[in-house]
Parts: sequence; structure tokens; C-alpha cells
Amino acid sequence: ARLQAFCEKTGAEGVGQSYESAQAQLALEYMLTVRQRAGLLETGKIAKLAAEESQAAADKTYRDTAIRLYQGLNQVITSYANSLDPRQKKIYTLWNESQP
Repeated sequence: ARLQAFCEKTGAEGVGQSYESAQAQLALEYMLTVRQRAGLLETGKIAKLAAEESQAAADKTYRDTAIRLYQGLNQVITSYANSLDPRQKKIYTLWNESQP
């Protein structure tokens, strides 16, 4: 929810072409892909890996990557808290306004 809200806010505020907005969009798309993949696995529309350990490792890799994308973005934007750069301040404010 936060990523989607942030993407919408950056677009509306004229900073939708920023690195931060692009990273948020990537993280959002990846998280949606992880959910879709889980649903496809659950319904049998895509095959699970033959070895249970391999499937668990693949699932963990997908989840961990989604988490790292979000955490990396959060870390970058959080570092803008005391920035004197007006663009970074705007990004920081939009990020905080996007919290659920």
C-alpha cells in the first residue's frame, strides 16, 4: 500500500521520473509478482520444483528480494531526513505521507 501511494504521490507532485519513484515502482511490481507467483504455484498453474528444499529456497529468494528492494528504498529516502536539497526533502515528505 505504501509503495503504491508513494508512486501515485510522486507522479502527482512532478517527481514521478525520479530514481526513488522508479525504485518504488520496481519494488511494487516485484512484490505483486511474488504474490502472483505464489498463487500460480498454489493453484498448480506453474509447477513446483521437484525437490522440496529447492522450492523452499526459491520461495525464500523471491521473498527476500522483495524485502531488500523495499528496505533499500526506505534506507535511501530516510537518509533525506535532514537534507538541504529541496527535491530530496520533497521525496522524504511524500514517503512519510504514504505510510498506511
